[in-house]
Amino acid sequence: RGVAEQALGKGVEPFDEKTERRKGVFYRRECTWPIDVPLNQDGSVFARMSVKELASLDTAEMCDRLGLRLRADGDVQKDWKSVDVVVLDGMVTPNVGVKLKTLMDVPTGVI
Repeated sequence: RGVAEQALGKGVEPFDEKTERRKGVFYRRECTWPIDVPLNQDGSVFARMSVKELASLDTAEMCDRLGLRLRADGDVQKDWKSVDVVVLDGMVTPNVGVKLKTLMDVPTGVI
């Protein structure tokens, strides 16, 4: 309350917007990715792995491999560096079902 009383009658400095955002012009930073970063045109990151490899990984190893975050309570979350879509090679076996459900709950796409 004291701050408001001290500011009473002093006014506000004029604000002059220096960009042309109001005219529909947006300025974006240029992003230069290294050539070896696998990006789709919309920025999605795809990872390819075999069903056998997925079956051999435990939850912590799967999170490490796909850039996911394994929380202390055991829940799996997406991170800014996470894979968006996992492309599986081979027939899906019943023992991989739990891991696929975990991926789809994150949500991570599975093809």
